[in-house]
Amino acid sequence: METLVLEMPSAYELERNKPMPSKLHSIVQMNIGFELKTLYPSQFDVFSELTLDFAEGDVVPDICLFPKGALSFAEDEVRITTAPVLAIEILSPTQNLQELLTKSKAYFQNGVQSYWLVIPAMRLIHVFSSTQDYETYKKQDILKDPLVNIEIDLSKIFPV
Repeated sequence: METLVLEMPSAYELERNKPMPSKLHSIVQMNIGFELKTLYPSQFDVFSELTLDFAEGDVVPDICLFPKGALSFAEDEVRITTAPVLAIEILSPTQNLQELLTKSKAYFQNGVQSYWLVIPAMRLIHVFSSTQDYETYKKQDILKDPLVNIEIDLSKIFPV
């Protein structure tokens, strides 16, 4: 009989109140961010791990996009109170899928137009237009998100 071992949260997870990212999580996050910055430099500002201050509490998407705006290096912001147009969450190996589905509600309630749920191990991205409606794209597809007018070749996100 096999024994089930439950791991306790790491110091990283306790301190940040979020799952520890993995190697796949990290490379997929970098690839998505790189593609978005490369393909849409004049349309969007691409942010990683930015704290969004919502009424329900802080949320920190792995990646989020805002319409291109002026950045000031003299005035930094720790919490952003406006919603991005796109929030992207990447499932970590220690994370529960339901947690990210529930998180989508907070995004949409606060004005996010589109939500991507990325599942690296399966090389899938679910593009949500609401908490109930989504399209699924796999490793060789061209992801098309009409809500924010973005297209990305997923073979560049999930290289073989």
